[in-house]
Amino acid sequence: MASSGSVLRWGVLGTAGIATKNLCSIAEANNAVCVAVASRDKARAEKFATDNGNIPTAYGSYDELLDDESIDAVYIPLPTGVRKEWVLKAAAKGKHVLCEKPCGCSTRDLDEMIEALRSRNLVFMDGVMFMHHDRLAKAKEVLQNGDVGPRPTRVVSAFSFPANEDFFATNIRAGASTEPMGCLGDLGWYCIRISLWAFDYETPMEVAMMTHQTVNDVPVDVTCTLKFKDNRVASFDASFQHTLRQWVEISGNKASLTMNDFVIPEAKDKAEFSVQTMAPTEKAIAFPFVSRQTHACSGTGSVQHTRMIEQFGNIALLSDAKEKMKQMKFYADVATQTQRVCDALMQSGSNNGQFVPLSSI
Repeated sequence: MASSGSVLRWGVLGTAGIATKNLCSIAEANNAVCVAVASRDKARAEKFATDNGNIPTAYGSYDELLDDESIDAVYIPLPTGVRKEWVLKAAAKGKHVLCEKPCGCSTRDLDEMIEALRSRNLVFMDGVMFMHHDRLAKAKEVLQNGDVGPRPTRVVSAFSFPANEDFFATNIRAGASTEPMGCLGDLGWYCIRISLWAFDYETPMEVAMMTHQTVNDVPVDVTCTLKFKDNRVASFDASFQHTLRQWVEISGNKASLTMNDFVIPEAKDKAEFSVQTMAPTEKAIAFPFVSRQTHACSGTGSVQHTRMIEQFGNIALLSDAKEKMKQMKFYADVATQTQRVCDALMQSGSNNGQFVPLSSI
């Protein structure tokens, strides 16, 4: 690995559609440049490189890209079913890894992946872009200053989109060998993460998942519950069957905080959240808002996909070893925590929705 010092040199393993967004992220970041892309088909890699900003090098195999000593970091959008193999190979070649979610097929697999990177002082991060948006930091300030109550007690969220027949027939997200967690891993991962964030990354005591529909042996429509200590609960639904929704409501005993677009903002460079309280009028004829305040975020701190790449690069390029290890540990830990919850939910779903304690995962 031969970093230029202030710029991280990226390679991309695969030419999946999601990769095009992160290529935009790399191009917009102030500390990153994409120097290579790889596909199992050289011609496809060359076309992808040309179509996405004339990336200098196109490789006809993933191993060739990992052998390129000029590359510092790799983005891996490959299917979850094969991701572990390539994360371990990337670690062996000294590459930092930005990983699509769900990160692995199991917590055990993810533990092995993260340890392979950690032992070589390499960064691991999952591709949850909203973690890097200024909105999240501002919303945390509101939650911590008591506006919704002493602390949040309920989190309710949803992430869904209506897939068509072709999606279920051809898309890797509907295949047991490629994406065994289906909509839970693809969409529910975000709902789990925002719930953990709202509860300051406390691990739930037990979780349950009701699977309403499966296709090709993977869940495509689920409802999930996460129970935390002191009667705090997070619940969400994730689905390939319903209209596009991506909202979250975080409530206490005084007010609720809502984001209608918590996964991907409505606009590229701005986003908002609201804090509101309602109360009934006389005879409960109406329930008007007693107070409603909207907090807006805009500017470069609101371009979350770019901020993710920049934050990744900032960690990888840190010279302060203690601070670097601290930040590496945070992102590895939250990915592992999210994976553990997913594993427990899948176990519950296969057992008719019975609650599964996290201590068993």
